[in-house]
Amino acid sequence: MRLDRVTTAMCPRLHVDRVTARIVVTYVGAGTEYVPSEHVDRRWLGHAACGAPDAESGLLLPGASVRCCAAGDVILLKGEAWPGHEGRGAVHRSPDCSARSPRLVMTLDPLFGGALVGHGGR
Repeated sequence: MRLDRVTTAMCPRLHVDRVTARIVVTYVGAGTEYVPSEHVDRRWLGHAACGAPDAESGLLLPGASVRCCAAGDVILLKGEAWPGHEGRGAVHRSPDCSARSPRLVMTLDPLFGGALVGHGGR
């Protein structure tokens, strides 16, 4: 579990996590942003976008919109390490924030089999 006050977007680009699952709750500030799987072209995730902004990289399909959780929402993000879920991890990112509008965010990576299954890895 991690509880942080953040003043910069920790993960400003759309990505998937190489974990089994991650729970994210934003208590103060803007919530996690996500895109339904059917609205993305996964070929453009990560380095394949060559640094292009998410909106220009080809990652977002025509008509796609980035959705945003509200403060207090609990989001369960299935990661790439979820059994049978490789290539289908939840596509998400951190919203913009600043020292003037910080976020208070809790993340929880579940324990399975007595060991933490992944931590980070975008």
